[in-house]
Amino acid sequence: MYCVNCGREIAEESSFCPYCGKPVERKIPPAPPKKSRKKLLIGLIILALLIALGLFLWNGLDEKSEEGYKKHCREVAYEELSDHYEDYAGKDLVVTGQVADLTREGGEVILLVDTYLDKDYDIYYGGTVVVTYDREEQEPDVGKGDIVTAWGQAESRKGKYTSDRGGYEVPAIRAKYIAK
Repeated sequence: MYCVNCGREIAEESSFCPYCGKPVERKIPPAPPKKSRKKLLIGLIILALLIALGLFLWNGLDEKSEEGYKKHCREVAYEELSDHYEDYAGKDLVVTGQVADLTREGGEVILLVDTYLDKDYDIYYGGTVVVTYDREEQEPDVGKGDIVTAWGQAESRKGKYTSDRGGYEVPAIRAKYIAK
């Protein structure tokens, strides 16, 4: 190190210059700037919001896929659906049962589906549900007696059908996907 007054070389630990007697000026390195806790907190909040937004968008995209939509649909017991169909209007549901009857009107298929009463014993007729869907080429060709699963939205009103024993109103579902 050198004295800033006389320019001679002096020992690093010197407090005064041994040649000119002037105090040695030591340059104290500036302290590193303190990181603001406020900035760190704001950064963490922004990161949490971005993660939440990403999860929200991911789940939304997943529901738009067929597999995601099917996972999203809820299975409801027939009695619950029949007794409280207004509460389920617009909700995404899944129904499995045996096709009791069907009609085709243009591109639309209307199924009368006898839902499971006991899945363990394959006993049908927990109740009948009207399932409607638009038939597309990739949809299965459904017939009487077939076991089908329909994923779709519960209608706001009951579906009507008639048989040789009279007219009935039962829960209705507008299927988005159907499989047998």
